[in-house]
Amino acid sequence: MLCPNCKTEYRDGFSRCSDCGAQLVEKLAAPVPTNRPQASDGPELLWTGTELPISGAITTALDKAGIPYHTRTRDVGLLPGLSQPVYAIFIPARHHDVAHSVLDEALRQFEEGPSQSDEDAAGTESATQSQEGDDETPDDIPKNYDPNEATAEVWSGDDADIKNMLIASLHENGIGCELAGEDSFTILVMPAAVQRAREIVREVTEASPPE
Repeated sequence: MLCPNCKTEYRDGFSRCSDCGAQLVEKLAAPVPTNRPQASDGPELLWTGTELPISGAITTALDKAGIPYHTRTRDVGLLPGLSQPVYAIFIPARHHDVAHSVLDEALRQFEEGPSQSDEDAAGTESATQSQEGDDETPDDIPKNYDPNEATAEVWSGDDADIKNMLIASLHENGIGCELAGEDSFTILVMPAAVQRAREIVREVTEASPPE
C-alpha cells in the first residue's frame, strides 16, 4: 500500500497515511502528460525540531491565523546521539507563504519571551484557576467523564515530554485521562474510551511508518 501524497509504502492492513492522513492506494497513478502548470496541495513540512514548547508556540500561531496543519512525532533513531522525539508540523502546500510568515513571527516571539502584558494575563489566569480549585475538568472533556472510572491503561513510560503530548492530544480529542505512577508515568482512561485513546497514543508514539 502506498500514500499518493508522501509516496510512503505501508504493509497490508493499513488504510491511511500516518503522516498526512491520505487514503492509501495499491499503486500510484501514472502522471498525465500536460503542458499546464499544476498547483500542489499536498502536505508540506513547515517545521521540525526536538523542543515541544516551540512546537506548541508554532501550532498556536497557526491556529490563530486559521491555517490547517498536521503534527507528527517520531523517535529520533535516525540521528546519532539524539534520544528525544522529533516533532514535525505539516501544512497544505497552498498555505506555504502565509504559513512561513506565521512561523517566522512565532519563532521570533518565542525567542523574545512573553511580553509583560502576557505575563500579567497568565498571572491573573493562574490566580483564577487557583481560586476555582485544581480538580476542575478541562472544558474540552465531556461532562460525563468520571476520574474514578478512569481505570484502563493506554500508555506507560518514563518520558515526560511524550506524557505531556499524549495528555494534550487526548484532551484535544475530548478524552479525559488520569496520571498514575511514581517512577514511571501511566495514563488511564475510562473503559468506554480505550479503543479511541489507544489509536491516538499509537499515532503520537509510533516511531516510523510500518514497513
